[in-house]
Amino acid sequence: MNILIIGDWHLAHITTGTVLSLGHKVTLLTKKEIKKKLEKNELIVDEPGLDDLFKKGFETNNLIVEYEIKKLKNDFEFIWISNDTNLEISATEVMEEISNLIKELLKKFSSDKDLVISSQIPLGTCDFLKNKFQDNIKNLFIVPENLQLGKGIDSFIKQDRFIVGLSEVIHKEKRPIIKFLKSITNNIIYMNHNSAELLKHSLNSYLAMNISFANEIGKLAKAYNASSKDISIGLKSDKRVGDKAYVLAGNAFHGGTLKRDLNHLESLSKQKNINLPLIKSILISNELHANLVIEILKNYENINNVFS
Repeated sequence: MNILIIGDWHLAHITTGTVLSLGHKVTLLTKKEIKKKLEKNELIVDEPGLDDLFKKGFETNNLIVEYEIKKLKNDFEFIWISNDTNLEISATEVMEEISNLIKELLKKFSSDKDLVISSQIPLGTCDFLKNKFQDNIKNLFIVPENLQLGKGIDSFIKQDRFIVGLSEVIHKEKRPIIKFLKSITNNIIYMNHNSAELLKHSLNSYLAMNISFANEIGKLAKAYNASSKDISIGLKSDKRVGDKAYVLAGNAFHGGTLKRDLNHLESLSKQKNINLPLIKSILISNELHANLVIEILKNYENINNVFS
């Protein structure tokens, strides 16, 4: 396959590396300054094996980097929007950015081209796009990203399932994106666009809830001379919890991704006058824990004694 991938950072670069590793051709549409760096083998994303995949891609002519849509060829099986979403802008601004990009793409490509979005988009984006472009985007797919920093290629190529949001009228088995995903795993869970968008928010919020829960149990463990590590092992041994659950007490969660999704869910609930006390409490708990850790550290010379 020949695939157009659009993006400037981690998601786009990992997607490009994975697609190349599977023997496909990629054109990466990115910023001019990033194109210059990549062509000098100066990657801006540090992930195991990624530099070798890009280098080999250039050597075999399987990788082309462009920065202008007008310079692109029109021979791609599908277009994969993989921009990492700016955490500093609003949900409306995210939708407008995606919309403006698609508007430019439609000047070059036909409306029946598979358009895949893996960028971290807010719930309501597809409704916004379908209302704006009507029949000009006939084959729209949402494939939420599920990558781990530091394990990007490995976490992509070893996924045990893909979530795909799509329209019911699409003959999915014939679409190039589905054929590509099935080359990695046959376990594809289909749902409508809104469900796929909400699922990504839900997953991040669930992980945030797990972290906050574990940290609150950790406080009790410290106060009552129990071991939060032993409690974590015991929880994971229960099949209803699972051995990969985030249930070990530690730091508060940081970075904008989990907070962004929690805030967006709360914003959506206000629009529909829905009360979500649990969702609201996760951020409150996390902020309390972040401040508590600072206070505890003042009283300990050895950080390993903070959580027994």
